[in-house]
Amino acid sequence: MQVTDLMTDLTKESFDYIIGTAILCHDQYPQNLKALHRLLKPGGQILFFEANYWNPQVFLKNTVPLIGRAAGQARCQVGMRKYKLEDFYDDSLMRELDESGFIDSLYE
Repeated sequence: MQVTDLMTDLTKESFDYIIGTAILCHDQYPQNLKALHRLLKPGGQILFFEANYWNPQVFLKNTVPLIGRAAGQARCQVGMRKYKLEDFYDDSLMRELDESGFIDSLYE
């Protein structure tokens, strides 16, 4: 199955769990969060694995565009630098999760 649009290609509330990588490091993450929430059954859970921005490879791909393009990085990838640790305490990411319909969000 090829999915090109999370809002139309998959049935609403059809997944108990969604596991993903590099969801929050894209510039379209608010739209992605809303679409993924739509796919979860009530009480469903989502788990994201995100790249550590300070990993030397990730850091280079994000700070030197030529290296990023050569490594296949999409233009929409912005890296987790968008969030600093204090953002989690200032609730900016948690606010995005809440606005997308998620509850009981946990960041580790």
